[in-house]
Amino acid sequence: MSEFGIALKFFVDEIREKHAKSVKGIEDYVYNQLRAKSPVLSGAYRSNHNRTVGAPDYSFDPGKTSSSAPAPIPEGSFFDMYISNGAPYAEKLEEGHSEAAPGGVYAVAENSAKEKYGI
Repeated sequence: MSEFGIALKFFVDEIREKHAKSVKGIEDYVYNQLRAKSPVLSGAYRSNHNRTVGAPDYSFDPGKTSSSAPAPIPEGSFFDMYISNGAPYAEKLEEGHSEAAPGGVYAVAENSAKEKYGI
C-alpha cells in the first residue's frame, strides 16, 4: 500500500507541474495582451501592470514609461496569481473612456484568453 502511495505522489507531482506550466502560459498570454492593448501616452499605464502572488498590487509609479521593462514573473503558485494596475485612471480606461481602448483593457484581455483557451 505505501508503495502505491509513493508512486501516486510522483504522479500527482508531475500533473501539478504540468498544470502549473499551463497556468503560467495563460498568465503570460494575458499579461502580454494587457501590455499590447494598453493605450500609450507616456507608457505609465502599460508599464504598471503588476504581477503578484497572493494578493493584487495596486501600486502605481508614474515615472515608469513605455520603455520600462515588463514586470517580472513572481515566485510562488501560479494558481494564486494576480495582474493589477493602480493607475488613478485605470477604472476610466476599463469603462471605455479611451478611443484607443473603447472596450477596456482587462476585459478585452480576459475575453481573448477565454477564446484562445476555450474557457
